[in-house]
Amino acid sequence: MTRGATAGVSSYVGLLLVAYLVSGSLRATVFDQLIGAPSAAALEGLWLVSAGLSGAALIPLPDPGEGLGRAVLAGAVAASAFLCMDALVAVMLCRISLERHLSRFTEPAGWIQALSLTVACLAPLLMLMLSEEARPIDDNAG
Repeated sequence: MTRGATAGVSSYVGLLLVAYLVSGSLRATVFDQLIGAPSAAALEGLWLVSAGLSGAALIPLPDPGEGLGRAVLAGAVAASAFLCMDALVAVMLCRISLERHLSRFTEPAGWIQALSLTVACLAPLLMLMLSEEARPIDDNAG
């Protein structure tokens, strides 16, 4: 992977993690009480998906073969980093057991968060698919 690709993947993952830290903190301390957990999770979800799409745009995707590998790698690294950071924040900062923390995914707000995270982690693959659609059609191809 080139330096530009590494920088793009790193920027995408970093942007997604910063977005998570900001949105998660605001959701937990402000928005859950103001608008309820499901609505707050949806608001956080919009933030995470926007950050995922914005960050994915930073990843250079030169050709379909190499681009697919980068997109999958970026999404896998982002998902792994998010899950590790989420667990560390819950256990170390919030003093919540990991089991209790993960049980939130059994509730509607947790479903929304999981879906949002999935879409944000699939953003590089979505950007690759969109860039494939934008490529000119080669009429001379066999």
